[in-house]
Amino acid sequence: PTVTPTLGDLVISEFHANPDIVDDADGEWFEVRATADVDLNGVSIRSASQATGQVINSPDCIRLDLGQLALFARSTDPDAN
Repeated sequence: PTVTPTLGDLVISEFHANPDIVDDADGEWFEVRATADVDLNGVSIRSASQATGQVINSPDCIRLDLGQLALFARSTDPDAN
């Protein structure tokens, strides 16, 4: 069964928005640190300007154990996001 993160279980530890070296739709990323053992399936990611976000839905359960990091990056290729 999926272990859904609750408030505070995922903390943004680094953030890089609007890099100058690539187009605005590329190169943005953020990193999160798990403060508990959680799964990322079902987590929704969106910007403040979006009404809805992208939901992580992987056939493999994407698990983060306490202290592990995950990097989320943005690409112009929608299949890579």
